[in-house]
Amino acid sequence: MTDRMAGLLAEALGLCPRTPLCDEIRTPEGSDLAVGVPIDCVSFSGGVSEAIYRPHTDWFRYGDIGPILAASLREGLIPRAAKLIEPRETIRATVVGAGSYTTTVSGSTIEFTDEGLFPMKNLPAFFATEDAERAALEGDGDKLARQAAWYLGESAASNLVFCINRVKRPGYATVCRLADALVRASSAIPEGEPLLVLVEDDFAKVLGQALRRRLPDRRLICIDSIQAIPGDYLDLGRPLMGGLAIPVVVKTLIFG
Repeated sequence: MTDRMAGLLAEALGLCPRTPLCDEIRTPEGSDLAVGVPIDCVSFSGGVSEAIYRPHTDWFRYGDIGPILAASLREGLIPRAAKLIEPRETIRATVVGAGSYTTTVSGSTIEFTDEGLFPMKNLPAFFATEDAERAALEGDGDKLARQAAWYLGESAASNLVFCINRVKRPGYATVCRLADALVRASSAIPEGEPLLVLVEDDFAKVLGQALRRRLPDRRLICIDSIQAIPGDYLDLGRPLMGGLAIPVVVKTLIFG
């Protein structure tokens, strides 16, 4: 997989012929990377660059694919097509300042009713209390509705994203009860606004389908495999790969 990712980066840079997949993964309406002149040298920055310039064999050191991707970039097509150089400052991944931005892609098990909803920006991530979420898993959405209404009133936001992060591998009955609770909680969302739901575990499609049956006239977006925390804001980009996934920017405010 990481070898293919490195190859796609080489395609985007014009170092080799472009395949249809390279266009598929580009953010919709994003500008093409048109260099215009042959590339002689390539450099990298960020956390992955550390593993590119100072490789090690502990592939799981950071709990992600960074070191493996770095190896693919260092040994693959890019250094064969252009000289790999190291800049004086590579800028590590840690960000210090007013906030941090993480761009990721949702899981492929998502559900949404209308592609015209996208893009959406600056959506507050709403996390209910543990007892409210526990009640929602039993089909009771009253606490969820009250807390969402209070949150909207305090934040002056027009909408929010219901973030469900305490549910792991739910059965069908649990998904149905959660859908019932979210239907009740949706009463807190202003009329005309879509129902937005984020689940951390991989069951957004089945939850979204359950919600569509219960709310046939309401627009909704239900996505998964995104990690957010209270206080975060989310940007939802236009769907990728024919609607299989959604690019998501998670914006975390830092107060120091």
